[in-house]
Amino acid sequence: MKNSVKKIIAILSAASLLFLGACSDKVTDIKNQTVEVAVDNFTAEFVFGENGLIEKEKKFYNNQEVTYEYYECYEYNENNQITKRYATDLDGNVLEKHDYFEMTYNENGGIAKITEGEFSYNFIYNDDSSLKGYAKYEGTQVMNAVYYEYNENGSKTKESLFNAADETVSDTVYAYDGNGFVVSSVSMNKNNEITNENSYEYNAEGLVTKYTRKSERDTRTTAYEYKDGVLVKETMTVVPTNGINDERTREYVTTYEYSANGNVVKFERARDGEVYITNAYSADEAKGNFADFDKIISL
Repeated sequence: MKNSVKKIIAILSAASLLFLGACSDKVTDIKNQTVEVAVDNFTAEFVFGENGLIEKEKKFYNNQEVTYEYYECYEYNENNQITKRYATDLDGNVLEKHDYFEMTYNENGGIAKITEGEFSYNFIYNDDSSLKGYAKYEGTQVMNAVYYEYNENGSKTKESLFNAADETVSDTVYAYDGNGFVVSSVSMNKNNEITNENSYEYNAEGLVTKYTRKSERDTRTTAYEYKDGVLVKETMTVVPTNGINDERTREYVTTYEYSANGNVVKFERARDGEVYITNAYSADEAKGNFADFDKIISL
């Protein structure tokens, strides 16, 4: 449930940032403009409205049974907040099987409700406008709910999940250092048994240098290396817990190379010393290939 809500909230801003990053040197005023970006054998199309935000975006659907082009469309309120996302074919007919959602807002501009098909999420806030929690509904029936607690600095200290009977399903508590960075989070089930533990370490610049996640399945420790503040290497070690699944300890190393403009020109991943993913791009491709950015980020 939490991932679904975060995905909906972030989807427009993420798409806009990726597009603008790819095309910022080509488009100076995008209001009321249609911009095309060539991606392999497909030409992506972005239609911008008077507010400078994307009104619709041509995409390519492909699976083993069918391939076709379609538009992903957005609508906004007077504050330029997204209120609706839906898909149409190239003739403007709505495609019901694609992702569809509507959003409404309260008087302070906070999200009040998200409707996604038969499901909806209702949000409530504290007096300081911080998010107090939200409930997920199927029709009019409450399915579950999430509530948050904060410290005096406004940082989240607890996240609680409840079922439809208002019974606690899980709690996650967070701890912070003197700089306000989260240093640990611990998740517990309804019996107060620990199910996940996460810890974080930082450098002087506030960048994460080490992240450890302990679960019933395994312990994953990831070390991050930077050059001039830019991530260049990740090393993740996976140690199985109590012989669950594969008993071998594995190491995954991911490296990044960048152009002078800070765009990824090479992405490589190795497992136990053997490279199994490599993506290389020219500086122009890294800057202008929207699909390549999508591919890198999704890995």
